[in-house]
Amino acid sequence: GDAEDHRIPTSGGVNADAITVFADLFEVRNQGTQDVDVQVTPLSFIESSGGNTTLIVLVVPQSGFPNVTVSPGNAETYDVLVTATDDATTSTSLSETITVSGEAP
Repeated sequence: GDAEDHRIPTSGGVNADAITVFADLFEVRNQGTQDVDVQVTPLSFIESSGGNTTLIVLVVPQSGFPNVTVSPGNAETYDVLVTATDDATTSTSLSETITVSGEAP
């Protein structure tokens, strides 16, 4: 199947020592005629500084984990959860690419 790159939003940032949820961040819709197994890779990102984990990002499908099957005319919505530890600073950042792929089962 075709793959698309998506960037996790970086504007505005998140609070240190907190969990931030970006609900309904993106949707994968099946406009075909058969079921499609959808996979997002990677599902997690970790940023460390000085041996301490400062930022954890998880990409979470709403109906299944880690992979989902989307039937024709339906969609899967994804949330992104970000955990920033108290070691995170204003310069802590993450710039990564995720790949969304779909394949007929």
